[in-house]
Amino acid sequence: MKNVILYFSGTGNSLEVAQYLEDHLDDSEAFHILKFDEDELLDGCETVGFVFPCYFTSVPDIVKKTIGELALSKSAYYYSVVTYNGFLGNTPKQLESILTDKGCTLSYIKGIKMPGNYIVEYNGMVEAMAASKLEKARGLYSEVVDSIKSRKVVGINSSFALLSSLFYKFFTRRKAGWGKGFSVDDKCVGCGICKGVCSLKNIELVDGRPVWGDDCEHCVACIQWCPYHAIKYGEKTGKRRRYTNPAVDVTQMM
Repeated sequence: MKNVILYFSGTGNSLEVAQYLEDHLDDSEAFHILKFDEDELLDGCETVGFVFPCYFTSVPDIVKKTIGELALSKSAYYYSVVTYNGFLGNTPKQLESILTDKGCTLSYIKGIKMPGNYIVEYNGMVEAMAASKLEKARGLYSEVVDSIKSRKVVGINSSFALLSSLFYKFFTRRKAGWGKGFSVDDKCVGCGICKGVCSLKNIELVDGRPVWGDDCEHCVACIQWCPYHAIKYGEKTGKRRRYTNPAVDVTQMM
């Protein structure tokens, strides 16, 4: 296999992008970044792509950690597509630094603005607005494919790096306790979808009810994919609109 795409996705935006790349790049396959055999897949790859959402203007911790542990070829062409709602902040430079520390070069990175999903802090978009934003995002996919095929090299720039760093620290200062904020109401039927979509395996069913551990990335997949809207975080999320990417099925996330 010449082209490997490694993705992380909570509510499907980054998975949609990864699947598009898989379909339009020759001899390529997309894998969840936490669920693949790196020895078999990365050996001899010509291109390696990282597709993930921007969290708090930064690279998600689990993505940083996993890339840092990969055995990467120094000769491959590395690129990234980052989905985001607000702004990318320091994400490009962070990813570049992670790869540089491994002797690799990030040649190309593209940010694609998509509907936000962080229900902990804000309400989801109304369906028509989300659809419009997705349509605009999808108009950029072919440009990304052409750039990867031509091995495009761009300057890696971040915006508001210091502000981005402070913003990230502000929102993640209590990360160790994030799992404690989740709860379920009496609409929960114990279907286990929340457990299935949790990439970090941070949810267990105890007596048919989900229980969260302390290894939480706040991807909010559990809240967004719950078919019964039974999961809440704190007191504000119960009445907020949910969002999952309409092109992605929950079975693909599981």
